[in-house]
Amino acid sequence: MEKHIPIPIIINNDINIPIEVFEDVLVVSHISNENIPLVGLPFHIKRILAVVMAVSLIVGSYYKSIMYCYVCTTNRKNRGWMHRPINILIVTSAVIHHLTHLWAGISHGMILMMDISMSDAVSDTFCKITYIVGVYGLMYLSVGSFGISLYRMIYIKREHWIKHVIGEKRLLGIILVFSLLFCSMMVCLDNIETHNERVFLNVCYGSSSSDTQIMIDYELSRGAQLLTTTVLRKITLIVLISLQGIELGIYVWFFHTRYKKDNGKIKDLLTQENIKDRNIQNVTTFVGQFYGFIVEYAFLLAILIWTTLKNDGSDHLKAYFTILKFIDFGLLSAIEFYSSPILKKFMKMK
Repeated sequence: MEKHIPIPIIINNDINIPIEVFEDVLVVSHISNENIPLVGLPFHIKRILAVVMAVSLIVGSYYKSIMYCYVCTTNRKNRGWMHRPINILIVTSAVIHHLTHLWAGISHGMILMMDISMSDAVSDTFCKITYIVGVYGLMYLSVGSFGISLYRMIYIKREHWIKHVIGEKRLLGIILVFSLLFCSMMVCLDNIETHNERVFLNVCYGSSSSDTQIMIDYELSRGAQLLTTTVLRKITLIVLISLQGIELGIYVWFFHTRYKKDNGKIKDLLTQENIKDRNIQNVTTFVGQFYGFIVEYAFLLAILIWTTLKNDGSDHLKAYFTILKFIDFGLLSAIEFYSSPILKKFMKMK
């Protein structure tokens, strides 16, 4: 790691008044001997991770493209997006999931294959932007899916009120804007505090957590106003975990309602085989939703525990857990496809 930090010196100006100016002084590379997460791995391990990441991004992009194709086809047939407004929420969530994971995944792959740090090869700004993009994508998985489940619940419970009072477009707009802004607020809260635990930034800068802490301590010694608590990060994680819990509750209620409907009075109009097929479809769809919930919940809970314990030795675990979360993009996209009867039927018709 090579950093230029400002060191103050006192000089006299033309009228012999001492003033404070700054000169850049080069700090010796690698202040600490602590291994940097991911960077210190053997080359063959880094190459395997980079290849797996690339495969995941390709597989995930393929399955996402099927969803985009299906939505565009149905919209064309029905002459507009508003024949099924929830499609807009689903596609928005899919596009954000897709683009943010592509950006962060490619960046991780490049870091694994480079001999120098990303900040030296590109810039510090690129590292910061990539970090924010990645965090937004991870958080929107929770916020966006919560918005979709909330729309479904409100529509089922108050269909007449939505159609004839508030309007489907207005409800769609409220939930979409709320999801985007709420996720942005969560990202801002996560970035307000200054700490040495942003593993991706440390890897991107080529710094260990000890190196980063030395720089933070220096800034504090110079009188910089830095917020070094963990309160806001914990609040952010707890809120996201709570949204995951509420979403799971909504989907349990949703699929229970569908099960009761399919096996209630309507069963007199259906054959036993039809009822069995509908139940299997409901279970398959729920399992797909549940997988996404478990992965998100486990990731957020692990980060919350590490943030609370403040264990410097957990940096490597955080790095591995984070890169596995981005590698999961392909598997999650595939599960979303195979747990959707509509998308599978659409592919058979092509």
